[in-house]
Formats: sequence, C-alpha cells, structure tokens
Amino acid sequence: MDFDVLNSDEYYHNFEDIKNSVLSNSPLPKYIPKNYTFEKGYIFYDHENFYKQYEDEMTYREYRQQLFKKAKGLNKDYYYKEYKRLDSFKMYNLTYKASEKNEFGYYPSIYIRCKKGKTTVIEDGNREMNPKIISHNGKKYLKRLGAYYTYYYIDDELWTVEFMLGLPEDEAFKIMESIDVGN
Repeated sequence: MDFDVLNSDEYYHNFEDIKNSVLSNSPLPKYIPKNYTFEKGYIFYDHENFYKQYEDEMTYREYRQQLFKKAKGLNKDYYYKEYKRLDSFKMYNLTYKASEKNEFGYYPSIYIRCKKGKTTVIEDGNREMNPKIISHNGKKYLKRLGAYYTYYYIDDELWTVEFMLGLPEDEAFKIMESIDVGN
C-alpha cells in the first residue's frame, strides 16, 4: 500500500484572497456579468518530485517497487511520503455562480482555468471532437463543446486560459476580452 500526500492546492472562497495569492500579472477577468458571484477558486502548486533523481537509473514502476521493498524491510505494509509544496504555482481555477436558476432548474456557472505553459490535452470524453478556430476583435480562440481556449504572453511566459461559459457568445467574449494581465 502506498500513501502519497500532496500538499499541492489551496481553496479560496473570496476573490480578493485568490487575487492576492497569484502573481500580480496573472490572467484575471475584469468583467463578470452582474448576476454572477465568485463562488470558489483553487490554486495548484508545483510539488517536489521524489522520483526525478532516479529517472536515469530506473523506471517509475521500479522506483515504487524499491520503496515497497524498503517498507517490507522495516516490517511495514505501506510506505508514506508527504510531498513538499513548492512556492511556485502552476495553475488556478475560478468559478462564478449565477444568482438565478436557468430554464433547466440549476444555477449556471462560469469556469475559468489559467495554466502556466501550454495545454497539451483537450479531453474528448468519447464525444465528437470538432474544435473550431474563431476570431473575435483580432484575437483567436479555439472553441469546442461550449469551452473556449486562448493564450496570453505575460513577461515572455505563456499562459493558456480555458473558459467554460454557459452564456450567449457576446457575453462570453466580454469576459474573455476583459482578462487583466497586469500590463
């Protein structure tokens, strides 16, 4: 048995707290429709990689087998590692919830994910993948199944931003174009 404890994320229920926890030039929306309020945010931090120093010597599976062998040598049925969270964060999510139910009886949400670097996977979930590249006011977006993807360069660092917005497209673009990158 293996117990890995990752101290790699923090949860926030106040926008000012999350705003104060990310870099001052991180992508943040300036515009959110009036009937939506900030519900929660998550910051995901980089964490220590115990395996990295053994990458050239053995596979990850061999590394874990070595840890199990060491635990058995100590008469334990498990090993335990608590990862150290590093100060740099790699991604954060913001969720806003509507104050009124929609015609389907639930409160719609706005979900924004900001990630340092490029996003290499857009999950297909066994659904048809038909992404479209669309342009609006000179900026390009990838659109797929109600989600929009775009990027920003901030201080020569690439940020990928995903927007999941159950809103009319004109409102969606207002949010996407309001992203404040601290410039």
